[in-house]
Amino acid sequence: MKNRVLITLLATGVCAVLCTGCNSGEVSVDVPADGEVVTEETEDPEGNLGMANPWRDGITDAEAATYAPALLTLPAEAEDVLWRVMDEGGAIQPGDKPGALVEAQFTMDDISYNFRAQLGTTDDISGMYYEWTVEDDIASPKWQDAGLSGKFYRYAGDGETVDLITWYDDAAETQYALSATLNSDGDGFDLQAVADELIWGGEDAKSDAIAGLPAYVYPGSDMIEEAVYRFMVDEYAGNYEACDVSIPYAIFVDTDESDETDIKVYGIFWLTNYDLDENNILLCVSGGSYPGVMHLVKNDDGSYEAVSHEVVADGSDFDDSAKELFGDRYDAFVEAMADDELEAEKRFQIVGDYAHFCGAPIEGYQDYGWDPVYFYQ
Repeated sequence: MKNRVLITLLATGVCAVLCTGCNSGEVSVDVPADGEVVTEETEDPEGNLGMANPWRDGITDAEAATYAPALLTLPAEAEDVLWRVMDEGGAIQPGDKPGALVEAQFTMDDISYNFRAQLGTTDDISGMYYEWTVEDDIASPKWQDAGLSGKFYRYAGDGETVDLITWYDDAAETQYALSATLNSDGDGFDLQAVADELIWGGEDAKSDAIAGLPAYVYPGSDMIEEAVYRFMVDEYAGNYEACDVSIPYAIFVDTDESDETDIKVYGIFWLTNYDLDENNILLCVSGGSYPGVMHLVKNDDGSYEAVSHEVVADGSDFDDSAKELFGDRYDAFVEAMADDELEAEKRFQIVGDYAHFCGAPIEGYQDYGWDPVYFYQ
């Protein structure tokens, strides 16, 4: 359902450095009209340093996405794009919760925009502290069906209008903020349309998507699950005829992390392959189930990598093979195999996440001979 996007860090407030008797090393803090505080390191003639700039400018969108995996894609019309991150001088690492605040500043049609995202928080990350003229909930059924809780704010005064939308994505565990500054009264301007484009892609995304959907990328923060799904696509997608996108999902029976050189993930692993049709439905054209035990290693940088997969044997050897691989987890495995409802829920979640983040206007998915499963109904 979404594209990947960026964020600008907010300063939740400014601690006054106006202590009485401060000498020539005191710091001056400018507070712009939009309320955002940007501090810069200063130095007096004696070499005393002031407050450091908390932002690290000039990063790429790919680097921003390491801090906020569910980053959205900026509109194609975005110009003068500047990505930056507030990572506390490297103290906040990818995968941390709360994550680093990331931001993209850009312009479209002579309007200045600011987009922010942060993993693992529900706090206000906008950095804006206006006395808002308007405050409303986002009432769009599409947002509500997607599990997005959003708020719209507008400030009008002093010859300018500032609009802000904030929203939280529960599936991605990510807070977002999008703002725009206009040198007008704002009549006819629709910031929600821009937010919709960030989340679901633009009106022209359909033809682009049919020409080639983006590859599946796990949007969550569970690094073991990310490694498992990456392995599934890399290892098994080539066994099938070419399609628009291969999407994995799994029911995890148990995970044994007692040995970081051989982490064992017990579960039922699926790979489903889809073509996108003219009605924006992902048609399942092939796929398979791979129950068994996946073996992972934990790297020095804290990331995980799946290195091998023991799959339960087919046919008459299935039961004996499953007992050997799952051991005392065999009963839990059998129970999971029989839970069709759990499998359907997991598939809906993972395929829905892909549709939500990939940037194409995907409405649902469909198996041959079955009715479509829609995301927004």
